[in-house]
Amino acid sequence: MGKPQAIDLFCGLGGWTDGLLAEGYDVTGYDIEAHEPITPVSGTQMRKTMTDLANRGPMGQKPDKKGRTKAAGTDYLAEVRALPCCICEAAGVPQRSPTQAHHWIDERFSNRRTPDEDAIPLCEGHHQGLVDTGKVAIHRQPMLWRDLYGSDRDWIGPTRAAIAEARRHRIGRRGA
Repeated sequence: MGKPQAIDLFCGLGGWTDGLLAEGYDVTGYDIEAHEPITPVSGTQMRKTMTDLANRGPMGQKPDKKGRTKAAGTDYLAEVRALPCCICEAAGVPQRSPTQAHHWIDERFSNRRTPDEDAIPLCEGHHQGLVDTGKVAIHRQPMLWRDLYGSDRDWIGPTRAAIAEARRHRIGRRGA
């Protein structure tokens, strides 16, 4: 059986690589800067592969959105933020902070953000609760928020209806 393999990303001059070599690993190092292959303290020559990591996009993140139009989603989020907080309005309490667009999180099992068209209007107090701390914020106390106001997904339909009504009202005023 051969040596165990290790890859040292962003290896620089090979400090971590030296430790891996000392433990018997066959190490390949990658870095964004060109370095001459070095002989670490262990005396074993390190195999160093230079890859142009500097001109590549972030690894493991979402692909670039080139070719995708964001204007429609951006407009929709602006329309969501123009609405009053759906919780303040339903509870009849004054809204003391600006409306933010909240992407639903209830029963979501990934870290991918939900579509902009599913965003709901929440005041800062019901959304993040960093400034307006007198309200139950969904990102601070999601279980209590759900107990008090239901699933955040339940507010998507009423939000879409409010936006459609605002659009009809806006179009009606232009024609007048």
